[in-house]
Amino acid sequence: MKLSTLAAAIAGAIVAGAATSYYYSQSGSAATGSSETVVLQFDQGVAGELTSKSYPNYSNGVRSALFSVQAEKNQIVNLSVTGALRAQISVHHNGQMVIQSNDGRGGCGSCGGYDRENATETTLSFRAEEAGTYDIAVSGIDARAYGPFRLTASAIKPYSGEALKADQSVTDWATGKELEYNLAIESDGIYTIDMRANPNERLDPYLTLLDANGVELISDDDSGGSLNARVQTLLKAGEYKIKAGSGDGLQNFQGGFTLQIRALPIPEENRLQPGEALTLNAPAASNGLFTGERQNYTLQVDDPSLVSIDLNTQGFYAELGLSKDGQTQATSPGYDNRQRIRSILQPGTYSVTIDGSKQSGLFTLSASSQPVPDNAGGGSLAVDEERHAVLLEGLDKDVYTIDITRPGRYVIDMSAPSIDSYLTLRRNGRTVAEDDDSGGDLNARIETNLEAGQYTIEASSLGGSSRSQDYTISVRRN
Repeated sequence: MKLSTLAAAIAGAIVAGAATSYYYSQSGSAATGSSETVVLQFDQGVAGELTSKSYPNYSNGVRSALFSVQAEKNQIVNLSVTGALRAQISVHHNGQMVIQSNDGRGGCGSCGGYDRENATETTLSFRAEEAGTYDIAVSGIDARAYGPFRLTASAIKPYSGEALKADQSVTDWATGKELEYNLAIESDGIYTIDMRANPNERLDPYLTLLDANGVELISDDDSGGSLNARVQTLLKAGEYKIKAGSGDGLQNFQGGFTLQIRALPIPEENRLQPGEALTLNAPAASNGLFTGERQNYTLQVDDPSLVSIDLNTQGFYAELGLSKDGQTQATSPGYDNRQRIRSILQPGTYSVTIDGSKQSGLFTLSASSQPVPDNAGGGSLAVDEERHAVLLEGLDKDVYTIDITRPGRYVIDMSAPSIDSYLTLRRNGRTVAEDDDSGGDLNARIETNLEAGQYTIEASSLGGSSRSQDYTISVRRN
């Protein structure tokens, strides 16, 4: 292609900053008036610098330098620009734009590219649809971007079709169709499969794992961070299939990505088995293995205690639950790897559950107790009793039990000087009534007809609180 044609094509194609006809010699030093682009050799970096003397794009003032690389059909090429220059990269073939790096000013917000605050490297990968010369423009990210840089082109070995194994990583390229891979697992264990979009690729990876018969075992969209996909699960030795696709539709499944399979070690010592008892105040947390299904453990409380239950998961999120006699006492929703339930518990046998995830992985689980502080809320409450209590820091609610011996209309009040009071009345696990502000100001009041029987009252703060808070609760027959 003629130099003038190439420069014109690039100038018209780059959105954020067009390339220009400022070139460098093979040694990497500036060469004004050069009539040829710098030809890149794989894995051999070329140094350059954009200065105020570099030929600009007259529409926006962005300076650029041109290079070229020879690529075979279907070859994947990775480009890396390092150095002080705040750079963007574009690739062209036969005068047409192939791909351009994200310029940090819009588009795919999680696709990588140049980070204006922290990045020292701009990368871009592309697949050569046909053999030939591919022209590369290294441009400033804006009209104020100058400085030295180093450009390196590397040929990436694409997936060749062999069965994937543990501790293997392969690079492949999406062209709008779901891709399938064979997976050979040689020994039982927990395996993590990551699908990560290459930097600057506008991919939303989506993973599906199937058994040898094509039955889906697990799928994932975004558990790998950003838009990347991750499957972590317990696998038996055998043959499996991995399907790689897009969470944003196959029409958007375009560009480079990496699949990585890793085996995770499973410690055998101090392993907590499903159904076993947790020991309060044990010297160390118990190790466990979550297999993607609900797991239950028992907890014996001999005296009224303030109990903390802590769950730390590795590579997956799960919900932590506490119940007694089939009635839920407390839950922790599983939004991150650390979950805690802190509650005042009366003597009895409780069930601790881990649930809410199809992923598998290791975890630690522990339970500790301390005496109930004076004026802490919860416990039994009598009709016509007014209780001054404290909702302790870290507790989302206090739970009271009350026995109604005479049917009739009852009023339950909760008032507090500095929290938004909230009341919930339950019977046999079913919500009978709840209220936020009917008591005036931010105070809660439930007024309702009750049959004889035992009820639970949950006194909580709407929106939570970062410290212990005083409140008053009472029940009276109207």
